[in-house]
Amino acid sequence: MKLDKEGDLILEEEIYLENVYGRIRDLCVSPDGDIYISTSNRDWNPMVEPLPVDDRILRIAKVEKVAKVPLKAKDMEVEKLSHQTGEVLYQKYCLACHKVNGKGLVGTFPSLAGSQIVADANHLIPLLLKGSNAEIGMPSFKFLTNEELSKILNYIRNSFGNKADPISIDEIEKFR
Repeated sequence: MKLDKEGDLILEEEIYLENVYGRIRDLCVSPDGDIYISTSNRDWNPMVEPLPVDDRILRIAKVEKVAKVPLKAKDMEVEKLSHQTGEVLYQKYCLACHKVNGKGLVGTFPSLAGSQIVADANHLIPLLLKGSNAEIGMPSFKFLTNEELSKILNYIRNSFGNKADPISIDEIEKFR
């Protein structure tokens, strides 16, 4: 936007990002004047993984010269999940169905709090690796590494009021 000398009136307006990043969900302005935009191109669906270009936070900073084509960040290697905690992995893969408190949705997604399945490693590990064919169904998480599965399982088994022995990477490997 081109403003008048006082900065009170918009003299010209030009749209730059239309149809570039998809649906804009929210925005905020930092104290330095940078604009942060969040995009949301996937509706909630626990069975769908967002694409690498979906659901971003973008920063627009003041520049001296405007470029018609937005600058793009250099390709960055996505942080390996093995560096993340069990809680973060739970948030990525389990929270949509089982919720922040681990209680799920009655009649839809089972509670993890006080669950006999969570307490029984011999039932829980194959369930995560193979998924289930129940009416609602749970997807297989065999694409995760043994280390990632161990972190998620141990987080679940010791959260939401659960107290269970840790599951090792070797125990998971036995079920693969």
